[in-house]
Amino acid sequence: MLRELVLPKDVLEHFTEEVSKIISRYVVRQKFNGVVVGVSGGLDSAVVLKLAVKSGVKVHGMIIPDDGTKKTHVDDAKKLCENLGVEYTLVNMQPIIDSIEKTACRGEADQKSFGNVKARTRMMLNYIQANKTNSIVLGTGNRTEILMGYFTKYGDGGVDLQVIGSLYKSQVRQLAKHLEVPESIITRAPTAGLWPGQTDEADMGMTYSQLDAILYLLIDQDWKVGEVASKLGVGREVVERVKDTVERSAHKRNSPDVIRVE
Repeated sequence: MLRELVLPKDVLEHFTEEVSKIISRYVVRQKFNGVVVGVSGGLDSAVVLKLAVKSGVKVHGMIIPDDGTKKTHVDDAKKLCENLGVEYTLVNMQPIIDSIEKTACRGEADQKSFGNVKARTRMMLNYIQANKTNSIVLGTGNRTEILMGYFTKYGDGGVDLQVIGSLYKSQVRQLAKHLEVPESIITRAPTAGLWPGQTDEADMGMTYSQLDAILYLLIDQDWKVGEVASKLGVGREVVERVKDTVERSAHKRNSPDVIRVE
């Protein structure tokens, strides 16, 4: 890991305090009653849930597995909510997915496309709960995922407030340790849970530690591709691929363009 990506204890404490205050202020100023967090049993959602609880606002967890979700993930999500005193709703979305596959996809959707359907279904269920309780939906995306466009448009990207979007994945892991997230969650291979056996790092072709370093130098420090490759000892084509992915996914990070005719 790059030294620049290591967060000292005082920075972690400051981030925790400030983000918790921001969540609270946002809810109060916008006249909402609380927040909804999709809890997957993974690292990012665990950190966001902890920060939400620290904000002092009413928090509701949404645990939304399908038939392919590992039981350990669901159990960890439930246990985390219970230990934090968070009320939660458990919804198996498999019947919804089956209905969509039967009526709309008719068996023609590929694995990736259908994975997006799952992400959008979770978003829909999160917002049903939010609408019922006059709440906002907190996002669980990190900076690595956001820059790489590694999220579903109008799925897990469809939220009201991105809580940890300024932190790279490796920094979220540091924050998780600071917040005393259970070790079983911290050490679990990151996955979006979109299909059996899917992992984030396999999808992206490198570890989060490698990807974070490339993104930090390329985006935050504005280094050239060759400079990044030389500094990190990776092939130029690897850095080019990351740069291309960031550029091609820009539309996912922006509001829809409005066509104006003069």
